Amino acid sequence: MRYSIMLQLVATITFIFLSTAALFAWLQYRPAPEETNTQGRISYIPTRFPT
Repeated sequence: MRYSIMLQLVATITFIFLSTAALFAWLQYRPAPEETNTQGRISYIPTRFPT
């Protein structure tokens, strides 16, 4: 392999790794949604078998 092709390959793989790391960091540290009240959403659970 020629040196320029190897350099392009290394640069491309490095760019992919860095962009993936930036994406996961953004997903992990993005602000939480405003509505955090999940109690209203899970208060009604339909039952198939009444006791």
